[in-house]
Amino acid sequence: MRVRFAHLADLHLGYEQYHSPERYRDFFQTFHRAVSDILKERVDFVLIAGDLFHQRVISPMTLILAQRELQRLKEAGIPVVGVMGNHEQPHYRQDHSWLDFLAAQDLLILLRPHYQDEKLVLQHYQEGLGGYVDLGDVRIYGTGYHGAAAPRVFADLVGRLEELHAERRPPFTVLLAHAEVEGMLVRGAGTRVSLTHYQLAPLRPHIDYLALGHVHKPVQQDDWLFNPGALEPNSFDESQHPGGVFFVEVEIGRPHAVRAEHRRYARRPFVRRRLDVTPFQTPEELYEALRRQLQADAEQFPMPPAVEYSLDGLLHFPSSALQMDIVTELIQQHYQPLVSQVHLRAMPAEYVVHAPAEHLSRAEMEQQVIQELLQRDGRFQRNAEQWAGIFRELKEQILERQSAEEIVQQLRRSASSLLNTGLAEDVHHAG
Repeated sequence: MRVRFAHLADLHLGYEQYHSPERYRDFFQTFHRAVSDILKERVDFVLIAGDLFHQRVISPMTLILAQRELQRLKEAGIPVVGVMGNHEQPHYRQDHSWLDFLAAQDLLILLRPHYQDEKLVLQHYQEGLGGYVDLGDVRIYGTGYHGAAAPRVFADLVGRLEELHAERRPPFTVLLAHAEVEGMLVRGAGTRVSLTHYQLAPLRPHIDYLALGHVHKPVQQDDWLFNPGALEPNSFDESQHPGGVFFVEVEIGRPHAVRAEHRRYARRPFVRRRLDVTPFQTPEELYEALRRQLQADAEQFPMPPAVEYSLDGLLHFPSSALQMDIVTELIQQHYQPLVSQVHLRAMPAEYVVHAPAEHLSRAEMEQQVIQELLQRDGRFQRNAEQWAGIFRELKEQILERQSAEEIVQQLRRSASSLLNTGLAEDVHHAG
C-alpha cells in the first residue's frame, strides 16, 4: 500500500516581524502557497509539528486567516494532525490554547498525551482528546513541547509503545513531536540539548517516521528523522537555512520504502552584507568605500528585501564621529528595503593593544603601549612616539606632585614645540 503525506512545522502565523505589517502577511502568504501545493499533490494527510502560531495570544485576524487555510484542506478531505509547540502553549494556569479551538472546529487533530498518577496515558483520539490517531494503515502518535522534561517523556513514551505494540503493531507508525535533537544546531561546548540520539534509539523499533519541529532549519537523518524547518525565517541567521515542506511517499511493507522530497517556496529575500572598516582613517573614507561597495552589488530582488549590514573590523576614529544616519541612508537608497538593520560591530582601535615584550622595562612597556594607542588616532598618528613621551613626562610630573600650573605650562611648551616641528616639516615637504 502507498501513502503520501506532507510534513510542516514552525509556521509562526501572526508574527509581525520587525513590526512590519508586510512581514506579517509574508508568513501567511508562504503558508498559502504551501497549502496550494499540498492540495495539488493530493496527499492523504498533513502533519504540523508545532508552532502553528507565533504566540499563545493571537489577534482575531490571525485566527481568521489560519482557519481559512485549514478549511481549504478540510474541504479537500485532507486531515491535519498537529501538536503544540513552545510558542503556543497556554499559560500554566490555563488548560486550553487556540489549537484546542481549531480542534473543536474539526480543523485540526490535536494530539496531546497526558499524565495520570505519574503514568503517561496514551489513548486513541476522540472528542478532541488523545495521544494517537489511526488514518488507514498509518498510526500517528503525537507529543508537544516538553523542554528539559523531554528525555523523561520520551522514555515513558517508549514504555507505552512497547505495551501497545505487544498486542499489535500498526503497519506504519509516525511520531509527531516538537523537540530538538543533538546535532541539529551547532552549539557551544557543554550546551544542553533536549534529546540525544541515545535517548531516541529505543523508539526505532516502534516508530517508522520521526516527524519533528522546533529547529528552524531542515534536517534529514537516516531516512528516519525529519525536520522541515520554518517556512519563513524568524531571523537573519535563519535565512541561511531555508525551510520548507517534506512531501513523503511511503510504500508500506517490511522494510518500508520512504521517499521524502524537501520543497521550498518563494519568500522575501534576506540580504546580509558586511564592510571591513579597518583600512579607513576618517568617516568620509568609510562613506566613500560603502558607496563603492553598494554600487558593485548588482543583485536584483523580486521584492523589497530585508537587509542587515554590519560594519566590522577596527575603527580608527571615535565612533561618535561616524554618522550612522548617513550609512543607513546610503543602504536605503541602494536596496529600497522593506526593513534594514545596520550594526556597528567594529572594535575601537584604541581598545586593541598588543602585549609588550617581556624583556622590556616598565618605562619601555608604558612607552610602547601609549604609542600604540596614539597610532590608532589620526590626530596623533604621525608623531605618536613623541606624544607618548609627552604623556609619560606628564605622568612623572603628577607622581612628583608638581602643581597643576607647572604641569599645564610644561604640557603647553611640549605640545607647542611638537606642533611647530610638525608644521615646519609640512612646509619643508610642500616646498
